[in-house]
Amino acid sequence: MGTRETLEAELLKEQASGFFSDVYVEAGRLDQSSAAYSFGDTSSLFDLASLTKALATGPLTHHYLRDHSFEISAPLKEWVPADWQSAFSSDLMNLSAEVLLAHQSGLPAWRNFWMGHLNEGPAPAPSIKNPIIPETFARLNTLSTGPDTYSDLGYILLGYALEATAGRSLPALWEAYLKPLGMLSSDLGYRPQLKSSESFVPSAYCAIRERLLLGEVHDENCAALGGVAGHAGLFGRGPAVGDFLRKLSHSIEGSAYLKINHDLLAAHSFEGLSGMRRGNGTSAALFADGKGMGHLGFTGTAFWMDLPSKRYAIFLSNRVISGRLNPHTTTVRRQVFGLLNELA
Repeated sequence: MGTRETLEAELLKEQASGFFSDVYVEAGRLDQSSAAYSFGDTSSLFDLASLTKALATGPLTHHYLRDHSFEISAPLKEWVPADWQSAFSSDLMNLSAEVLLAHQSGLPAWRNFWMGHLNEGPAPAPSIKNPIIPETFARLNTLSTGPDTYSDLGYILLGYALEATAGRSLPALWEAYLKPLGMLSSDLGYRPQLKSSESFVPSAYCAIRERLLLGEVHDENCAALGGVAGHAGLFGRGPAVGDFLRKLSHSIEGSAYLKINHDLLAAHSFEGLSGMRRGNGTSAALFADGKGMGHLGFTGTAFWMDLPSKRYAIFLSNRVISGRLNPHTTTVRRQVFGLLNELA
């Protein structure tokens, strides 16, 4: 049995077992116009979860700062509006996009944004300068967890800073970013940019919202923020994710973003780079010998790329349909990316 047949048999077996109901995989080269290999659900929209960090928030942050002549090492207080700063502590305003993107800010991994919001009636609509964000950050004591603590909070803060500074929503900023790439937010975008009649992959039953999530972001904090945030909220069709990675590498702006992340692979040993993550985890160990970069998403999504060889691989699923936590996820990802490594 060849690599393709082995991979597809494995994916169909996991689908039949109920581990996920929908899946899309793709492998290829960043310098080619189309994928070398793909299999699975090409038309449905997956909840990309934390891939939002690497695909949207990272590029948008680099683009905004470069476009307005700010250094990525500049503290937030140098480039966000004064009225916005007043809602946050001086410790937070002294943080830079550089440390927030790299998960080296000292911020804790997680805080509850949804309590008192998501469980009280319908989910809120997204809004610029959402008061839930400063209210929640005000409850933080000190930045004490140390560097290399993977933190959703850093990306929530960055997304909020971008909206407040640009005076435009993340979906609007994202649509403008996609336009020069010749891409549509209807294929890779935030929920407000997607039609209600679109085909969505179901993620899981949410006990808080008391319904199966279909076209609603799985992450509770993101949902409480209106489904749009710096750490989650992006939905996408499998082929659009691959198309974005290839077009990103072809553009001046995108190739600069990828190079910054790649250079950090050799510059330090932290997991966080500058929007992306180091691909040396167990689930990515068989792709590019664990030397690549990319990101994982809690809902069952992942991508990895190796810039020197121009190879990339994508694995999208809705593995949370079978339970919120499942150690089997790592095993499946490791096997899938090992096989995609041979097909890229």
